[in-house]
Amino acid sequence: MSRRRKTYRGQMLLGVFLAFLFALIITPEAKAETYGFYPITNLDEAALVTDQLLVDVFDGDGTAKFKFRNVGTTDCSITDIYFDDGSLLGITQLIDADEGVGGHPGVDFSLGATPGDLPGGELAIPAFEASRQFNMDSDPPPTSWGIEPADEWLQVDFELINMGTLDDVLAELSDGTLRIGIHVQKIGGVGGGSASFINNPTPVPEPTSLLLIAFGAGLLRRKRKS
Repeated sequence: MSRRRKTYRGQMLLGVFLAFLFALIITPEAKAETYGFYPITNLDEAALVTDQLLVDVFDGDGTAKFKFRNVGTTDCSITDIYFDDGSLLGITQLIDADEGVGGHPGVDFSLGATPGDLPGGELAIPAFEASRQFNMDSDPPPTSWGIEPADEWLQVDFELINMGTLDDVLAELSDGTLRIGIHVQKIGGVGGGSASFINNPTPVPEPTSLLLIAFGAGLLRRKRKS
């Protein structure tokens, strides 16, 4: 086989692989996204834990499910959660230590947060305002029953307005129609400060997608060198 033919065949195979790669990234099978958060108060201390605060948003039998996680190693506790507007109709359940099935034994929340709105929410643009009393906080002592590193979590299930879908919720998170606020305490350990955060509108890339992108880029570099 001539060198030119081998080169052409290699380019064809690379093209097929890249098409498959981008199809996997752009059209995932499961309708679920993970979002990070950005701080709006106490920015210096908040920076210590920003990367470890996540919420998974996924579908479940006509409901939108939000699973809050604290995945890092720096000590802190998510103690308050707020929702601002969007197509959410009503909270159907909290899945924690004593509600729902299989909740995390170290997390216990109740509906109705104190304060009733995200601390410092007026600093957001536009100002954050909890909708229809969609707020909750951890039971006393709050930092003990809040969501702590590295494997604790809380799930909040919502009904949707007018038979809405998860796609509607994801679109609203993307354009800011729906925002999620969290308040975090005990940053860095006992005696540490607190900060408020709002979800990023852009989802966190899945690890699989990042690996595929890196692999594809590596193939392109190798091809250009040959």
